[in-house]
Amino acid sequence: MAMLWNAFFVSALDADPYRAWSLAEQGVAAFAEARAPHHLSLVRTLAGFVQVELADVDGAERSCREALAVAERIGDGYATLNAWFYLAYALVERPSPERLAEAEDLATRVLNSSTSISYDLCSRWTLTKVAIERGQWAAAETMARAARALAHETPIYRLAITACLIEALTGLGRAEEAAALAQGDLEQLEQLGSAGFAEIPFRAAAAEASLRIGDQESARVGLKRAVREIELRASRIPDDGVRDAYLHRSRCNRRVFARWAGGAPPSDAP
Repeated sequence: MAMLWNAFFVSALDADPYRAWSLAEQGVAAFAEARAPHHLSLVRTLAGFVQVELADVDGAERSCREALAVAERIGDGYATLNAWFYLAYALVERPSPERLAEAEDLATRVLNSSTSISYDLCSRWTLTKVAIERGQWAAAETMARAARALAHETPIYRLAITACLIEALTGLGRAEEAAALAQGDLEQLEQLGSAGFAEIPFRAAAAEASLRIGDQESARVGLKRAVREIELRASRIPDDGVRDAYLHRSRCNRRVFARWAGGAPPSDAP
């Protein structure tokens, strides 16, 4: 269990997704050898979660489907529900209509289960991301606000959800409101010092809101810090192929680099 929790906390708190993935994979090997399918399913979903951050979206979907298969095989209701969430999260990163429909279905199942506040929060977060990918800005705002209201005790997730809410508000043409929201949570981020998987998406969304209201200086500062955080994480990836994917295939990172270079976001960026 120690490796499972270590991987989770590195992913949530540290600027080192490769280490989080390595720890998760060590957990996968250990639980497979120990023939502990419940824990194997849980740690496999965490590996998938980190693979999304590393821009290995094919691997993320594969990991989560394997985790779901294990959970269903042993009839483990909790592990099945857990895998539903993580698979939905991974599918949003490959936003074809079919995958978005599957992600919506899985996240809705998690939400309807009323298992816990944390799963309620995460399912609403994923449904927000589905709505954003579809350009359904009003639905995204509603779902993001509901998720954010549950995240007072989980500041990293709150920042991730706020990034989505900023994007929804910007999509609705309410950039001033989005920028004000970003500024408030930016202060919280600075107090935290690091926000793991949530930091770069939040800084990217905040900078975009600043650009939309013509605050070039705030946008420049925000983008500069986002680029620095991306490069810090990349510097900790020893594998050339993984590092290249992280730098050049991540939709969020590509959007940051495009804005930093003075251009528009790539066409496939939400």
